[in-house]
Amino acid sequence: MEDFVISRKRESVCNNNCEPIHSVVETLTNATTQTIQNNNETPLKSKLKTMIFTIVGIRNYLPNGEADYPTLFSRLPIGTTVYLKKQPTGSPYSGSISVWDDECNQIGSMTKIERRFIELDVPKDGMLPVKVSGHSAEHNCMYFEAENKNGFKDPYIREVELEEGETAFPMAKQDNDLQTLTAFMMTMLKGLKNTDTVSDHFLSTANTYAQICCSSLDGETSFSRGNIMFEMQQHREKFQQLDPIYDEIFEKNKDIGRKYNDIKTEVYRSQYERIKQMALGKDKNGISPLDSYIKNLKFKNGDQLTPEIINSEIVHLSDLLSKEFNGTYYQKVECDEDFATALYSLNYSMKAIYRLFTRRIKLDHLKEIKKSLDEGSETTRSDNEILTAQRGQQKEEQGSATAENRVGSETGWSLSGSLDINRAKTYFQKAIDNGLLKYENGEFSWIQIGNRGGNSQLAYFCGKVFEYEHSISGNVGTSFPEEELNKIFGIPRMQSLLQQVYEAKKIQSWRRIIDELFE
Repeated sequence: MEDFVISRKRESVCNNNCEPIHSVVETLTNATTQTIQNNNETPLKSKLKTMIFTIVGIRNYLPNGEADYPTLFSRLPIGTTVYLKKQPTGSPYSGSISVWDDECNQIGSMTKIERRFIELDVPKDGMLPVKVSGHSAEHNCMYFEAENKNGFKDPYIREVELEEGETAFPMAKQDNDLQTLTAFMMTMLKGLKNTDTVSDHFLSTANTYAQICCSSLDGETSFSRGNIMFEMQQHREKFQQLDPIYDEIFEKNKDIGRKYNDIKTEVYRSQYERIKQMALGKDKNGISPLDSYIKNLKFKNGDQLTPEIINSEIVHLSDLLSKEFNGTYYQKVECDEDFATALYSLNYSMKAIYRLFTRRIKLDHLKEIKKSLDEGSETTRSDNEILTAQRGQQKEEQGSATAENRVGSETGWSLSGSLDINRAKTYFQKAIDNGLLKYENGEFSWIQIGNRGGNSQLAYFCGKVFEYEHSISGNVGTSFPEEELNKIFGIPRMQSLLQQVYEAKKIQSWRRIIDELFE
């Protein structure tokens, strides 16, 4: 699921005599504001006629990415029927809406904020036909028009309830500023309806908001950002000073919602670090919120902190966290990209994010204390430690060979057919440079991590390269070139191996090492 993308064009993108987008903006904005305030699952009674929506991620479904835009736009001209399909429960992005052509090819998807304005019109087990209304190579998207007949679905904002006596770490200044500026923008934009000028104060506030508008993964500021963009669209014809500010918000909003989750991951790491720094920050008495938590834990246990007490608290916090992310927290936390994507997609409130991260920081701190208390006992290295050490040894042993491989790639190793894309070249070379892939005598071979599972590791790596997305029915991502991969690596049934990796009951410890190549 991805964030909201709105056209930067002032003019309507619809060439099919539909109602211009600017005429429905005010109705849409008022309705979305109401939905966020209501924060429940019941649809609104208000109904719209024809609206313009955005199809995002179109380059991810084209063999040659952006180079295939002319072909795609020619094949799906304005007025062509395309189809909206809601992803079923159990799929990687359950509830999201994908867009398909009449040849059963997925061409893109709807954004998480925008889809709720048409979601109630999409049949649960069927498709909703809609009309293509515009193309934009500049913004990597297409547009379609559709009639809203059943109202809007309210955004669901997830909360995390504190237990009795439980406290969360204080909010960092940037996150507090984001909430405050969001409220200011919503209020000040409404005030523009009754004025002919834009104050310097408003422009200063809007510029500051634009700088941090996408610095949190919470659902509240995400949906409010969509409302703000709608309101700004409404006023851009009258106040052209808003153009550069709107463009900045648009670009950041588009980037955080894209299929490649690098921006989400970066935002997640930054926000987590802000919260952690608040937890470690000392007050005038030299006591941090994390210190206070430990002192309180000791007080509740007779002013002692034994390994048994720590173990009990670790189990308790782990149990609380394991219930989050629809019960998949323990799986997502292993990979920053997966964690960030889940956090963004599930629409936690800002308060909930702080409570979630507070528990995680407390848990990590207790594990460190436990480790120090266990001094003198024989230490067992974790799987990841062993694998990391082994990887380092492999890289040392193969250092010269790796250097030769790099030179070889620069002078001539190549990929052919559907493998010959920039993404594959980039990550094949990264794997070579990191001692995981070898190119010798004109052939590629995988350097196994650990004692077993080499072919499965290779399949997983290739899946990441070619953006395999697992579901109960198979791959729902981009086309996976199994035949060609089988041939160049000399192994059979690569896609079957890949499916087995994802269907395993326990996440393989070697996956983290491969994931690092793509972070």
